[in-house]
Amino acid sequence: SWHHLYLNEKCKLITHICLQITGWLHPLTYYWVAYTGHHYNLLRQATIDAKTLPSSLDEFIFNFILVGVVSGSMIMALILLLWGFRFGGSTRRNDLEVKKQ
Repeated sequence: SWHHLYLNEKCKLITHICLQITGWLHPLTYYWVAYTGHHYNLLRQATIDAKTLPSSLDEFIFNFILVGVVSGSMIMALILLLWGFRFGGSTRRNDLEVKKQ
């Protein structure tokens, strides 16, 4: 499936690893978010019943972990993927310049 993409071996490897990591992490993060979200709703209901709310620090830490880690890993995989394609494209341009000479 890589033949139509002109990438050098190193970029192919990096891109392949990123796709593998993303492919494995995506369903895991989905289940993790669903589980923690359910747990969080239970906590919120308990705090509403108790007429007290969790501290802003607790909410910040929870949201930071949930949003930061998940989105951060996805963004990192995307950046590495795009970097691999850009790097592969630049090597092709260099080859074409060499052929013209």
